[in-house]
Amino acid sequence: MSATAQDIETARGFIKDLEAAETVYRRLLSLTRDQSDVLRAGVSPELLDLVRAKEEELSRLGDLEKSLAPARGAWLDLRERISADLRSEVQSVVGRVEAVLRELIQIEEAEGRALLSKRDETIAEIHRLDSARKVRGAYGAAPPPPTLLDQKE
Repeated sequence: MSATAQDIETARGFIKDLEAAETVYRRLLSLTRDQSDVLRAGVSPELLDLVRAKEEELSRLGDLEKSLAPARGAWLDLRERISADLRSEVQSVVGRVEAVLRELIQIEEAEGRALLSKRDETIAEIHRLDSARKVRGAYGAAPPPPTLLDQKE
């Protein structure tokens, strides 16, 4: 089978959409790195700005997914009809997108583990403070009033 002009146009559109997705994923990667820096420094209002920016990028990805879905479905059939060079170009872009996604997932997973660790440390500190408060309360309480036997006349 040989590629038609429509096949080539479809493949080029797929490449264009994949490159747009790669750009969004790279922005998400950058935002996630910034988020990690902010969290290491302590929670701040900056974190909310980063979360909003990530939500916007995810929304862009949702829009891209709508145009990528049909091309993805057609790819198995299309790849047999297009030239090896064009097929190689698509595979190259897919490889770049996968690499960015792997890095993004690794950073997000590491960030998740760090947040869980921080949460556990905070819970442990709360328990230590609560125990210390109870101990102080037990030993620092006012002595009971003297009994009649202990009172002088």
